[in-house]
Amino acid sequence: MDKEKYEITRLISLYMVGEISREEMDRLMGWVEMSDANRAFFQKVSGDDAWKERYARYRKIDEKAAFTRFERRIKGRRVYFRQWIGYAAAVCLVIGLVTWFWTGKDESKQPMVVAESIQPGEMKATLKLSTGEEIRLDGKTEETVSTEGSMQVRNTNDGIIYEQQDTLSGNGGDENRFNTLKTSRGGEYSVILSDGTVVYLNSASELRYPVQFNERERIVYFSGEGYFEVAKDRERPFHVVVDDMRIRVYGTEFNVNTFKETGVQTVLLEGSVGISVKGKQEEYRLKPSQMAEFNRKDLSVEVKDVNPESFVAWKAGFFAFDEESLEEIMNTLARWYDVEVFYVNNDLKNLHFTGHLKRYDQITTILKAIESAVNVKFSVKGRTISVMK
Repeated sequence: MDKEKYEITRLISLYMVGEISREEMDRLMGWVEMSDANRAFFQKVSGDDAWKERYARYRKIDEKAAFTRFERRIKGRRVYFRQWIGYAAAVCLVIGLVTWFWTGKDESKQPMVVAESIQPGEMKATLKLSTGEEIRLDGKTEETVSTEGSMQVRNTNDGIIYEQQDTLSGNGGDENRFNTLKTSRGGEYSVILSDGTVVYLNSASELRYPVQFNERERIVYFSGEGYFEVAKDRERPFHVVVDDMRIRVYGTEFNVNTFKETGVQTVLLEGSVGISVKGKQEEYRLKPSQMAEFNRKDLSVEVKDVNPESFVAWKAGFFAFDEESLEEIMNTLARWYDVEVFYVNNDLKNLHFTGHLKRYDQITTILKAIESAVNVKFSVKGRTISVMK
């Protein structure tokens, strides 16, 4: 789909879900009046009852599987995610319908992509204790998995929790005991640290942290993608060390992603954080709805305004792709579904796609959505996805 068709598709989608602005409406109506063909197309799409029937079927879909883990973890916090996700899903649905009209494709005639035992990710991780022992974790059992000094490590349906044992006082050198929580491809997990800070780990991520923080500061080491809800403590600043970059936290919520080729992305939702680079004195302060992008090559930091919700959709059970390259999208899918990706033609990596898709859907659903909007085809054999024209 070329850029003009994509823009018209976006405007029609916003119109059909009732979220179009006055300026966007003017642009859409200008296009409609340009030709009889445009007018006929618009009437066919917006006036046809097919999209209403499809939306009605969509509303009946049991979304419990997609939201259960998310709702358990937030426990009433940041509830506006549901409103945003519902809007994004509706827009994505209508975009799919409009794309169908553009291309004249019938879903029933599309080549079926066969996925062999490829399931979406789930709650699973490995916890490495200070002794070197490794414990496999899942969200199916609730039990005490270890005792580290004065701290008890408890596994729950929501993740692991570090709790002070009532029978012991003091930290007994716990600040010198480090644990590492690691998720593999196809896994996700969360941890509540000793100070009450909550960290959500996406697939292929790792968090190293002391069993209990000392009295001066709180420092953790991270790689991958994670969402941090840092407990406020004016006496002890919180630091996240990523590569040659350090994030100083002032009691806040933010997302960190080290997977991007361009560097490390830090997106702030609430509060305030400061970004500093190893060997440099300057600190870059972020405001809510801003992103700092750290360039690993030249150690520079660029700060810009963004829509933070699209960067943290993964935590709510969705993929949010905004004009991302096919290579970046397939890398994301590879981590979540634990698959390998092969490109018949490397030029296909540079194609771009925009869409909001359910993270817990079967991979065939995701691939079909991309096929309908981008001129590519997918073939799945075993756990390898081949991308071709």
